[in-house]
Amino acid sequence: MHFYPADWRKDLAVQSLDYFDRGVWFELLCLMHESDERGVLLLNGRPMPRPVIARLLGLTLEVLDVTLNRIVENGVARQRADGAIYSKRMVADEAFCDKRRTAGRIGATVSNARQSSSTTPGKRSASASANNQQGGRQTISKCLSKRSASASAKPTPFIFIFIFIFGSE
Repeated sequence: MHFYPADWRKDLAVQSLDYFDRGVWFELLCLMHESDERGVLLLNGRPMPRPVIARLLGLTLEVLDVTLNRIVENGVARQRADGAIYSKRMVADEAFCDKRRTAGRIGATVSNARQSSSTTPGKRSASASANNQQGGRQTISKCLSKRSASASAKPTPFIFIFIFIFGSE
């Protein structure tokens, strides 16, 4: 779980809460981190009922209701239409991580395709063929074949600099 103490201390909404409410919010963040949908307080895919939250935090339902109302009213937490409480920051961070995971998978696919095409020119490995048969992967391999063909025709900048500095004798 990413936790940034400076952001916590500088967030006026969090700092507007009293010490007890901030402690409850921190415990809720821990529960949201372990939730099925990171950043959203869910239990079995549904908004976590308040009595369950109260039990998990060791609070009475009355104390939890007052605290949750303050947390939502001050803008620290948000509430979805279905009633689920969520952390805007944690949900945004998770979406960003998902984008990075996707980009990493695409990068790995591209890297694997490059390796397989460079080891056996004209013949692709079974894993590269399997990757290309998955949706959206064909454009990556076409792009790679165009780039590798054009890259071999031009000298790389490093070679050009080397020739420029040391001359070609």
